[in-house]
Amino acid sequence: MKKLVVKLDVNDDSDGSKATQAVSDSGWITSLTMDVKDNKLMVLGDFDPVNVVRTLRNSWRTEIVSVGPAKEYDG
Repeated sequence: MKKLVVKLDVNDDSDGSKATQAVSDSGWITSLTMDVKDNKLMVLGDFDPVNVVRTLRNSWRTEIVSVGPAKEYDG
C-alpha cells in the first residue's frame, strides 16, 4: 500500500471535490482525504503515483509533498 500527499491549487470545496473525483478513477484507491484549508490531498491504496499526479496536473498546479509506503492503520 502506498501513501501520496500532494499540494494543489484549489480555490474552494467544489474544486476539492473535482480533484478527489478525478483521482478516484486512477486505480485501487483505498482512501482519499482533501484538506481544502491547507490545499493538500492524501491518497492511500495500491496505485501508480505518477498517474495520479499526471491526472491532477491536467487541471491544477500540483506539488508532491511526499510519496512512500503507507503505515498500517486500523481503518
